[in-house]
Amino acid sequence: MTINKENKRSTALVIGISLLVMAVAAGIAFGAIHSTLIDISQAEQTMDNLRANLSQWYMEILFWVVIIITDLLVSWGIFHYFRNENMGFSAMTAGLRVIYTVILAAAVSQLVAVSSSVQGGNTQRVMLLLTRFDRIWSFGLIVFGIHLILLSVASFRYENKVLGILLLAAGVSYLLIHTMEGFLPRFSDFTGRLESILAIPMTLGEMVFALWMIIRGGKTKRKAVS
Repeated sequence: MTINKENKRSTALVIGISLLVMAVAAGIAFGAIHSTLIDISQAEQTMDNLRANLSQWYMEILFWVVIIITDLLVSWGIFHYFRNENMGFSAMTAGLRVIYTVILAAAVSQLVAVSSSVQGGNTQRVMLLLTRFDRIWSFGLIVFGIHLILLSVASFRYENKVLGILLLAAGVSYLLIHTMEGFLPRFSDFTGRLESILAIPMTLGEMVFALWMIIRGGKTKRKAVS
């Protein structure tokens, strides 16, 4: 089954808009709320923050649910957008993002469990759940990095070379940082410094891809690069 130009344009808009919504939701959930309330090295302070701001905590979880939904929409969109060019490759690329989203959902389930532990005053349990969230999500971001590398190949061949290079840089950055976090914890200080350096390419790749999908996606057909 082929996808016509009009449907491909609509699919591109779904991808682009979903990515932008996801970026805003992530900025609120992790940047504005999680990073403000949670300090893994300060258990009592974290508990005090959570007790005083449970409504914000529930809001964070809500935004994570938005992220999960939009991630699934992007996976669907990527499969349909590239399937005419290479059905198997588009399925693999989209499938890896679905796997990442499932892992993310497992991580978010730890945050849901935090709520009852806070109300029960179980500080040790709360910190364990928060640590699990970090570890599960970090493992998922290894899968996400591989997904971006495959997406970069599709984008380089069928969309735009610069776009493909930006996605490749983002994918390699995610893969490197979170592999080091998971398997080389003794180098955590170096990993933290490296992450601050690679933060721009990690963010830039998907954001440029989102804007490309909204502005140009599905409008033109470029000859595949062999």
